[in-house]
Amino acid sequence: MQTEKLSIWWWLKLVLNTLLIGIVIYLGLSGDIEPSSFLVLMGQFLVLFGAVVNLSHYLILKRAAGGLQRPGQLVTRGGLLPWVRHPMYFGEVFLVVGLVMISAHWIALLLAVISITSMVMLCQSEDQAMARRFPDQHNAWKRHSRMLVPFVF
Repeated sequence: MQTEKLSIWWWLKLVLNTLLIGIVIYLGLSGDIEPSSFLVLMGQFLVLFGAVVNLSHYLILKRAAGGLQRPGQLVTRGGLLPWVRHPMYFGEVFLVVGLVMISAHWIALLLAVISITSMVMLCQSEDQAMARRFPDQHNAWKRHSRMLVPFVF
């Protein structure tokens, strides 16, 4: 669930992730990425996995809640939702880590660390918004789920 206004954390994440994609495209076009290396292949798998997790949960939430901006209900079932409250960001973390692996560049790593930090801040902000909008349901869900990483964090 997004808060009423898109926060600075959301914009920061968007800009950093766009830069990460740009770095991978630039390095790929300049021939600085070895397409068959293990690191690149693992990175491609993580990007694909993260994109699938992100998109599938976008569709689950959109279908069940009637929209992401002002959902009509709190969605706690379907996909990873019983275990993690922000599965789209969970998928995005995999995507970002995959981009870093593909690029194997220190600037990409720095951008990814800041991007993931902004996702954690977004999770906290969106948790607060969900708790205000759906206090009883959110408290019950929060007791048996994790914020960003299932069973861990």
